[in-house]
Amino acid sequence: MQVCGACLHSRVRLDPVWAGFAFNAALRKMVHALKFQHKLVLAPLLGQQLLQHLPADIPGDGFDALIPAPLHISRLRERGFNQALELSRPLASSWHMPLRSDLLRRDRATRKQTHLDKPQRRANVNQAFSATPEVRGLRVLIFDDVMTTGATLHAMAKALRQAGAEQVGAITLARVT
Repeated sequence: MQVCGACLHSRVRLDPVWAGFAFNAALRKMVHALKFQHKLVLAPLLGQQLLQHLPADIPGDGFDALIPAPLHISRLRERGFNQALELSRPLASSWHMPLRSDLLRRDRATRKQTHLDKPQRRANVNQAFSATPEVRGLRVLIFDDVMTTGATLHAMAKALRQAGAEQVGAITLARVT
């Protein structure tokens, strides 16, 4: 397992973070087809592939819930589905872990992160999320499709920690290297 230098210096700790794949051209095409061309059939296939590429001991000591990255209601209406939720279903099922899309919400509509640099991404998602009090004392895994700078995952983790989550780990389908 590799440790990201930037992650070591982050103020919001994610413990641990796993990514199934490096975000290459082929995977980019599949993720974009899922998200922007509504190819929902790809979600369970990619989720199963992710399961096969993660270390066998995940979810490790046991987390209480798997939380997909939430979409703002306006983006959800636009897209018609939440790709993070759809991609995380095979994980939750395989691990017999509750999939809890109700514990974290995106309160503020944000710009698409695709063409933003790291400081812009951080500012874009700053205080965009809030967690319910139900997370107090829970050990949770958050899931997002692709980790580029980690801004979204860190903003989600910050909201969960502020609401009292005991531990916040993260899993992504892919990581931009």
